[in-house]
Amino acid sequence: MTMKESVRVLMTCVGGQLSPWLLQALKRSERLRISAVGTDGRADALGRGYADSFHQVPFGDDPSYIDRMLELCVRERIDVLFPTSDEEALALAVHQQRFAAEKVKVSCPPAEMAGLMRNKADMYDHLADKGLALPAYRRVRSAAELRQVAAEFGYPGRDFVVKPTVGRGGRGVWVISARVPTMAERNKGLAIDALDLETYLGSAQDDRIDELLAMPMLAGDMFDVDVLADAQGSPSYLVPRHRYHVRTTPFRGCWIDRNPEVLELAAQVQGMLRLPNLFDYDIIQDANGRPWLLEVNPRMSASVAVSVLHGVNLLEFAVLMLLGEKVPEVAVPWGKGGKPVFDLVPVIESSGA
Repeated sequence: MTMKESVRVLMTCVGGQLSPWLLQALKRSERLRISAVGTDGRADALGRGYADSFHQVPFGDDPSYIDRMLELCVRERIDVLFPTSDEEALALAVHQQRFAAEKVKVSCPPAEMAGLMRNKADMYDHLADKGLALPAYRRVRSAAELRQVAAEFGYPGRDFVVKPTVGRGGRGVWVISARVPTMAERNKGLAIDALDLETYLGSAQDDRIDELLAMPMLAGDMFDVDVLADAQGSPSYLVPRHRYHVRTTPFRGCWIDRNPEVLELAAQVQGMLRLPNLFDYDIIQDANGRPWLLEVNPRMSASVAVSVLHGVNLLEFAVLMLLGEKVPEVAVPWGKGGKPVFDLVPVIESSGA
């Protein structure tokens, strides 16, 4: 494949904070001439002005999503499709053979893994059965169960975390803490999502709550590990990115960290799951610096932009791999980091003065 050959790549959910930078990174590929198509559930998506063309589509959990995306891929002559939300990646995983029939390569998990990856507790159970050491965790389905689990975890003396078993992007994640945060912590944004147990349970009706995953609070640093792996799950790249700030949003940047224990854990999990294509693992350290797996994401992290920024263009490499081309070998620039920025362009067409 040469630069003269044009490749059409569709990226979904381009309303995200880093979407403009990712779309520009695709179009600036040094090895391919890429046309980037963007989609989103909102017409005013931030990335629409950075794509060569943009289409508003149903959200990933809408029953019409797959038919609409398939029609769009055929009309736009798409070669490679990158979903960037969990719902879209998992929906596309189930139907990827329909896209393959139209010669569209989708960066998503295998269809047989979609159900497992939809539920965080199911994934934990699966990995525990395979022998992976995991942080303590409990499924919770009622207020009474949550109070019992809180006591098991040492609350109110110790903080713990709850999050929906089905969810993404840090949505619905709460630190349950009886301690009143200091003003310094509030100013640093470290305690915005902390509540005491009774306040959190104040919204529960008739003791029922949607299923949660509860686990003790791990007080160490956070890592996103970019993984690019072939169809058999053999990784070409494992790139840990160390967050400057433990919170996911707003994205405050990260650096590429050659942490041997984080790399070892990511490789161990990948050896068990053998996931293909481009995606990432979330890993957190405890107070002693030991890393633990937090989540397995079925799609790439938007903050892969930091790896791309420093010459490890995993987006471009994934396109090459999905098209059957050789993945380039480049040196990982350990220690490099930052927060991608982008030039402002008009995002929404003006209809008048």
